[in-house]
Amino acid sequence: MNSASVTFIGTDAVSEGNWEGKYGTDGYSIPNSTQALPSYATFNPLNQTNYTWAANTTDPRATQTNAGGRIAATWYSDSTFSLDINLTDGNTHQVALYALDWDVYLGGRSETLQLVDANSNAVLDTRTISSFTNGIYLVWKVSGHVRVNVLINSGNAVLSGIFFGGNPPTSSTPGAASFIGFDTTTQGN
Repeated sequence: MNSASVTFIGTDAVSEGNWEGKYGTDGYSIPNSTQALPSYATFNPLNQTNYTWAANTTDPRATQTNAGGRIAATWYSDSTFSLDINLTDGNTHQVALYALDWDVYLGGRSETLQLVDANSNAVLDTRTISSFTNGIYLVWKVSGHVRVNVLINSGNAVLSGIFFGGNPPTSSTPGAASFIGFDTTTQGN
């Protein structure tokens, strides 16, 4: 039995619920909506409740549906819940999770996503998010059998979709900067 691996690629805090063409090119699952999993993956949310804030909305934060509309829905829990993800073909695939704090519950949610090897329980990666009222995608390269534990820091734990395959985010951190170099010849021109 091979161990799982994850490599964090980055976040996308600008796409909102507009995942089509960017994430989920191989498959997806949206709470209280549709699921179309790729042949290489099994997926099960564990110890969660499904909830819909808005079944049919034009708000861009809500996830697109295959029927051409949008749904603001979530897997949630007032304690920890998990997503069981098993990529069975031996390859590495992009997996994106969409988190949305639709109603700013209890003044705003904060949560930690802990990715663990489902067989050994070894922690592979941990990410903490807050202030995600406009939605945020967290994107990894994943292989093997992993479990995502969604841990509450404040409010309750929520996730609004999982997307297999797609293009990596263009910016891993909104507002990030990279030093390129000095220009000592241009002066004021």
